[in-house]
Amino acid sequence: MHHLRPHQNTLLKQGRLELLCDGMDGVASEYRTQVSRQLANLMMITQDRFVITGREADYAESSPLLNLVDGGFVARAVIPPLTAQAIRECVEQFIEKQDNGWQYTAGQLMQIINTSRLRYLCSNPLLLFTLLEMIEAIGIERAKILDTRGSLVQAYVLLRIEHERQQPQWNTE
Repeated sequence: MHHLRPHQNTLLKQGRLELLCDGMDGVASEYRTQVSRQLANLMMITQDRFVITGREADYAESSPLLNLVDGGFVARAVIPPLTAQAIRECVEQFIEKQDNGWQYTAGQLMQIINTSRLRYLCSNPLLLFTLLEMIEAIGIERAKILDTRGSLVQAYVLLRIEHERQQPQWNTE
């Protein structure tokens, strides 16, 4: 945020932000309605992209988000935890779609996932694909240490920021 804060309003107005609001259940209950209302307002007035995750029960209590879904302004998906078999299938499909010479096998990835704390994270599809993208970017050995939700999301955000900074429009800044 230190690097982005000076550009935050400009990026917001240009619709160039991707906002991952992961774990709305982590927001204190007395602030959740206010945070939901602010997110709903931003979703209506900007072209930015939002992914908001949370428990279904917390969503049901969020009238601002419910209204957006009911009004057809945003899509809602309820995604149950992935089974071990579904995780493997996702890993295999991810590898198949890589056309840049992916260097790991599904077996290698599954071994890393199943023998670490990553097996708990990878039942969440968002976190599974985030991990796979991190492995692609930094390699399997470095990605092994991203075995908490916070460290994985933080590393992914830093990767996205670095990727964005490589774009031509940032060469002068």
